[in-house]
Amino acid sequence: MTLGKNQRMRVSMKAILTSILLLIVQFSIGQNAIPGEFLSLCSSQEITLLNSTCDSIFWNPNPFMTDEELTDLNPQVFISESAVFTALLYESGDSWEEVFEIGIVTQPNLIISASSLEGCSPLSVNLSIENPQEEVVWAPENGKHEVQGNSIIHIYENQGEYYPEVQFTFQGCSFFQMMESPIFVEEAPETSFEFVSTLLSPDYPTLSAENNTPDASSLIWTTNTGLFSEATDVSFRIESDNNIEVELCLEAFSSLGCSSTLCKRTDYRITTGVYMPQAFTPNYDGLNDGFGPVCFGISDLNYHLVIWNKWGDKVFESTDPSEKWDAINANNGSDAVSGNYFWVLQYQRESNSSITEESGHFVLLR
Repeated sequence: MTLGKNQRMRVSMKAILTSILLLIVQFSIGQNAIPGEFLSLCSSQEITLLNSTCDSIFWNPNPFMTDEELTDLNPQVFISESAVFTALLYESGDSWEEVFEIGIVTQPNLIISASSLEGCSPLSVNLSIENPQEEVVWAPENGKHEVQGNSIIHIYENQGEYYPEVQFTFQGCSFFQMMESPIFVEEAPETSFEFVSTLLSPDYPTLSAENNTPDASSLIWTTNTGLFSEATDVSFRIESDNNIEVELCLEAFSSLGCSSTLCKRTDYRITTGVYMPQAFTPNYDGLNDGFGPVCFGISDLNYHLVIWNKWGDKVFESTDPSEKWDAINANNGSDAVSGNYFWVLQYQRESNSSITEESGHFVLLR
């Protein structure tokens, strides 16, 4: 079919106007649809349908258009799903049809998997996408660490519940998706216990300890002498024909089986008597902060300890075997100075009624 002169001019003008409209689209802030071109949207939004210049227009009815927009030259419509718009344009007695095809990219459902969904910290987990995508960025700890790739290895250092999140590009659009199942990470309990009795002998063979571990699901007590218990607190009877060092260990478990172990040692002595240290350091570090005898099989009766400084001044006196000198001068309450000190101790063994007296010297170190 041969076009008339007016029709050829109209077609040429339409091409020019279309080119101008394309430039408008390129420099426009919003989204605009051009006839004959497919417009892909990443999300629901309002767009403008840009038509060629004409005297009048009529749009075929469309669920996204209101009645007022059926005769608008460039209507603005809110698109929430893929749609096709057709319009009939009229100019100087001629008419032609323009078609607008608009599609919304549907976010694919990623299959995100983890090699482990629970465990003890530090927990190493292989995170992967079974249907790989382009430009994948992970936030394994909900934004704390970003790692790229369809498969990564992440180490969870801290206790918590984590939902790994991934950002990815699909058909030019950016999407976010979070793993449906959480990853549970637990830390081992901070094991703690205290001896109730520590100086052991045939007369005092019971080794007792109290558990101070918070939030432990289960406990296991053991000794190097072969004893075992799952009780909260323990009392073990130690039996030996020789002087031995007894080690008591406590292993505490979380609900996921994460565990930590603490061991402490004490002595079991066959012989009775006292042991006096040669020095002590009252610096409050929990080690050798007080001076006094270590007693084995000693009665509380007739116990008497006296300490003098090098000038012959009495600085400490006690009748309690458990009381230690804390390096405070008993005369004036001042801190005792570093140097040599002398002691005299009287005590009675539990096995007989006689009183034993011993003496010696030691060094106070600050």
